[in-house]
Amino acid sequence: MIQYDQIMLLGHNAGMTRDQPLDRGDAEAGLRLMGARDDRSIDLAEAALLFAVLDRPSAALGRYRTHLRVLGEDTAAGLSRVADDGCLDRRLEALGEVIFGRYGYAADADDDDISNANLMCVIDGRKGLPVVLGILCILAARGR
Repeated sequence: MIQYDQIMLLGHNAGMTRDQPLDRGDAEAGLRLMGARDDRSIDLAEAALLFAVLDRPSAALGRYRTHLRVLGEDTAAGLSRVADDGCLDRRLEALGEVIFGRYGYAADADDDDISNANLMCVIDGRKGLPVVLGILCILAARGR
């Protein structure tokens, strides 16, 4: 079983490949340890990805981490073209252009389809529950 610190460091010089798959036990251990930390130190992206592994055992997280990083970089670039005049509407529009325009994410309020709540499935299919799209927007706006 992979240790929590190794899970957090995958792809960050931890002696493992970036795409080493995690199993359900790895995800549960990571989430348990993450839950014992101070809320401010919890990495939202990692938590969402570990929860996603519970439904997709043996998933490799590397490409999802890369997508989130690129999404953050593209959002930062889009926001840099918006005047920093305190106008929230223009900043939200720029964020929406990246998430919903360039990347084609869309809301799917089908509560019966559990994949709409799984961050990996949402990234793969570009549709999901509004709350998951909100998480994507938060991560992108933070430059994740």
